[in-house]
Amino acid sequence: MKHIINRLTLLILFAVATFACSDEERIPEFENGPNVRIILDAASAKVNSGSDLSQAKIKFDLYSENSDLNEVDIRVQLNKTGTPVSIIKFTQADFDNGGKMIKGAELTLTQVATVLNLPGGLAGFKNKDELTFFNFTTMMNGVTYPSPTIGKGNTNLSPAIKGANATTSFTSSFLVVFN
Repeated sequence: MKHIINRLTLLILFAVATFACSDEERIPEFENGPNVRIILDAASAKVNSGSDLSQAKIKFDLYSENSDLNEVDIRVQLNKTGTPVSIIKFTQADFDNGGKMIKGAELTLTQVATVLNLPGGLAGFKNKDELTFFNFTTMMNGVTYPSPTIGKGNTNLSPAIKGANATTSFTSSFLVVFN
């Protein structure tokens, strides 16, 4: 009888232990980062400062395989000073409407001078000026790339991606120079 009670007790303990355990997932699901590549039109990479700047345009194409982009915010900065200013934004719908691409996006130098609040407007651009355009992409889950991480000077983009221009799946910046 004692033998049966021990076996029954073990069986009950085994059943309780089996049903008490759960398949709780402790590792979060892997999330994809942004895939936003920007290709600057070669003719837009240099602006002749002696030409009619009111006719000058900066043209580029954007490509993305993502389906979870909230916003692609292109920001501009003059001569690497100050905070980059938003100049044009795109959404997932813009990419979806173009078959995962936006061909022929363009900005005029008048638009650039206006958002930069450039003294003198277009006349404020000078020879050797540099316009740096930055890609700030926000995903549907709220994560923005690039954004600071824990630790001084780190971002959520690896240095290999951040330092590469048009060679990876994410273009962090592109440059337009005046000559």
